[in-house]
Amino acid sequence: RGAHQGPLAALANVLVPAAADANDLAIVVGGDMPGLVPEVLLAMFDALDVDPSIDALILARRDLEHDARRQVLPMALRVARAAAAAQIAVENGDRSLQSLLDALAWSSVPASQWLLLDPDASTLLDIDTRADMDPLRSGKGREGR
Repeated sequence: RGAHQGPLAALANVLVPAAADANDLAIVVGGDMPGLVPEVLLAMFDALDVDPSIDALILARRDLEHDARRQVLPMALRVARAAAAAQIAVENGDRSLQSLLDALAWSSVPASQWLLLDPDASTLLDIDTRADMDPLRSGKGREGR
């Protein structure tokens, strides 16, 4: 797969060779997410490990009704199932992680649960613009926006 094919192709390039063990789990995060709280990521692993019917898990947003699209990162997933779905999606011309999530049996950790571990919602902070740096400068996470 060539360069500049989007995040889904990049993820497929990692997942497909790693899919040998059907029991493996992975966390997918963005390189522009400086506020990740390890306890939240561990809780995502634990929740996915408990329910084998779920292929992927994301964090529910407290303000979801204000979002045009759900935020898919960070995402915990079952490597083998996600690898197969990612490979098919890329072959079909899909490029987004949203389409991968749509191809999997997924669920979300309620905000009321994971925000106990990360009250400022720092785990959802991603830096796409200079303005996105403001919560970091003020010492607040996503909710500081």
